[in-house]
Amino acid sequence: MDFSLDQLLQSMQTYGANLRAGQAATVEAHKRLVNPPVPIANMIVKPDPTLGEHFQNLDKQEGLPPRTLLAIATTETGGEKDPIHVQNYKDATGIFQQRDIFRKTYGIPDSTNPLIAGAGTARAMKSLIKRFGNIELALAAYNWGPGNLRKANLDISKAPRQTREYVQNAMAIIRGEKPLRGAGKTFQAVLNKPITEWKNGKKD
Repeated sequence: MDFSLDQLLQSMQTYGANLRAGQAATVEAHKRLVNPPVPIANMIVKPDPTLGEHFQNLDKQEGLPPRTLLAIATTETGGEKDPIHVQNYKDATGIFQQRDIFRKTYGIPDSTNPLIAGAGTARAMKSLIKRFGNIELALAAYNWGPGNLRKANLDISKAPRQTREYVQNAMAIIRGEKPLRGAGKTFQAVLNKPITEWKNGKKD
């Protein structure tokens, strides 16, 4: 079959256009592979943090000293067999032993969910530190009550022995020292659990 010069030129132009289109598609595919629209790191599903790590994140989020939530939870329920559901004093429940008036003040619907309870305690401690000026007085207010602390002119030595020991124990944990009352095996196991079960509404 014979081709005219015009047909031959047109055929070459078509071939060249197709070749350039193919090259452009290859370059674009390479760009998408090297620089995907969604960073590869974001495509990797990260596991949920443990409860202990979650408490550390809340400390940072609210500007609290490191280990503040761990110190409170350990001092409150570190030796309990079921720290999530324990009720040690009247209406005080959960890993942070939050009472009804505390839950109402800080908007905590469920003290037996440590994610909700932890967020409430973190907000409370941030507020108490701002009100009283330092972490020790804030811990005393958390345990004894802000009103009682004010009546004692912010003098922790005038607080009941239980409150004084509470502050001493919590401060030891915050400082990285050995506390009077540490975390038992059950409590430590709870801290090592991923938060998934509580995030999904499960409580135990």
